[in-house]
Amino acid sequence: PRSVAAGAHGWFSAATAGMLASATLRGGVLEVSFHDLRQVIPNASSSCGSAALLGSLDATLLRLPGVASVRYSIEGDEAAFYEWLQRGVPPR
Repeated sequence: PRSVAAGAHGWFSAATAGMLASATLRGGVLEVSFHDLRQVIPNASSSCGSAALLGSLDATLLRLPGVASVRYSIEGDEAAFYEWLQRGVPPR
């Protein structure tokens, strides 16, 4: 696609299909758990990559009705997700 040739890209593809383990909405907080996607999209762990991944996820999920914030994890482990992205786990 032309956008890819121009330098635009996204993290999601056929390789990431099925990586969502669960999503639960509790009191406006959407808890999203992924299967271990660290090997599927390893470049997301760079500083720009993590900002792009979180921005893409947040831009999509925060549009859902009733969602005020989103917390991410790998197999239920928030620390694993945020450490992979070289970030601290956001406070609750």
